[in-house]
Amino acid sequence: MEHVSGVALNDIWSQMPEVQHIEFIECMGKLAKELCALDFRALGSLYLNTADKPPGAHPIDEEYCIGPHCGRQFWGYNDDQATQAAIPLGFQGPYLTHISEATVDQRGSTQKAVEDHSQLLKLSRKTLEVVGDTTTFQDACSPLLFHPDLHARNIIVDPNHPTQILGIIDWQSAAVEPAFVHAVETPDFAEEQLLDKTLDADVSHDSLEAEHHAQRCKRTWAVMAFLCPKLGKATTLNPALCRYLAGVSSGCSDEATSLRSLLMDVSSEWKELGIPGVCPYQPSQADAELLSLELDQLESTQRLRAYLSRLLRCEMDGWIEEGRWHEVVPIYREQYAEFVSACIASWEEDETAEDAEKKADKLWPFDLR
Repeated sequence: MEHVSGVALNDIWSQMPEVQHIEFIECMGKLAKELCALDFRALGSLYLNTADKPPGAHPIDEEYCIGPHCGRQFWGYNDDQATQAAIPLGFQGPYLTHISEATVDQRGSTQKAVEDHSQLLKLSRKTLEVVGDTTTFQDACSPLLFHPDLHARNIIVDPNHPTQILGIIDWQSAAVEPAFVHAVETPDFAEEQLLDKTLDADVSHDSLEAEHHAQRCKRTWAVMAFLCPKLGKATTLNPALCRYLAGVSSGCSDEATSLRSLLMDVSSEWKELGIPGVCPYQPSQADAELLSLELDQLESTQRLRAYLSRLLRCEMDGWIEEGRWHEVVPIYREQYAEFVSACIASWEEDETAEDAEKKADKLWPFDLR
């Protein structure tokens, strides 16, 4: 493994003039185009093509082969057969749905929650079967090797010439996946910044030009992605359908709220998709009301997660560098205590303090208490 010299893009991005932002995105797009031009005949993770390669692996050449996907969404709660082989020119969604079905029963949820989630999985599988027969789907699911986390912290550039990309790190989760998995993601260097009312209280709200520049960056990346083989076709998918397919491929079927939201979006767009018949998932008014409540809770958790990530300078999944643990934990515990206290102070009329504390605990995005 070679050491990559240079600096992480996120350490220098704010110091770059706007024109260099656009130039960098164009350079990154050219690299992405080269990566997308590689052809594969199966879906899964890359392995060395040696005597101890996984059973059923598909050889690429004398050095490498494609075997079972190593992503955690394929682990499930047991050693499921779906994880034992690469998937030749197929789609991971049905495999993941099967793993989710085996997982739901082992979570210790209430019987009602299990039945509700199981029904969603059955309807999702039927939806995948219908969508999978369409030409639109087939054009967007070509096997594609792409970086799973193409964000500024993982891109190393020349500090004196930041449009020159020296390397990209953190490839351990990369795999050959359907192209649409990566069509829904916009790298953070091409995203509009979301300001936090607490952390960004001193930021001038007269930042229309900065907003316009962020939109230019996003449009530039969209053009570069469209020009990439395989990925370009996936970017033309109906957004609701693309989010649904990518979500199922990434393990969203494990979460009832996420799956319900994705299915409801696809159902509402079904006529625009041009697929004959009706969507297998037909939500009732009660389903819509339940989803609205669940999404409110999920949005609160996501906002809290984003706030804590910026405050503590940690990853969105809570990961921090080992050397910063003792610095971060006291701040983290203080934030948790303040959050619980705020929830108790504003509990609903039909709640007790204990109910409010349980709700706070449920909304808190990380495991450590």
